[in-house]
Amino acid sequence: MNVREAIEHGGLEEFIAAMDPNVEWRGLGDAPAVCHNRDEVRHVFEGWLVRGYSGAPEIVAESGERLVIDPHVQPPPAEAPGLHHVFTVREGRIVKMEDYPDRQRALEAVGAA
Repeated sequence: MNVREAIEHGGLEEFIAAMDPNVEWRGLGDAPAVCHNRDEVRHVFEGWLVRGYSGAPEIVAESGERLVIDPHVQPPPAEAPGLHHVFTVREGRIVKMEDYPDRQRALEAVGAA
C-alpha cells in the first residue's frame, strides 16, 4: 500500500507503516507537542481513539513532496475544529507531519493558497 492509499483508505496500522521510523510530528500552540518517531505518533493516535475520536483523512492538496490532509476528525477537537495536517513525503514514507488550525493556513504553508 502506498502513502496515498494508507492515508485515505488504510487503518491505523497501514498509516503507521507508511511513516518513516523517525517521523517528526509538530502539533499546534505556543508549546506544541512534538513526536520524534512512529511509536510516539502511534501513542498519540491511540489516545485519541480511546477518547472516542475518529477520522476519515482526505488529501485536499499537493505541492511537491507535501500533502495537505483534512483529517475530518469527529467530533471536531475543541482546540482546533478546523484541524488540517501537512505531511512531507520522501522516498515513499511520511517523514514530517505538521498541524495547522484550518485549511487556509495549511494551504498557505505549502504555497497552494
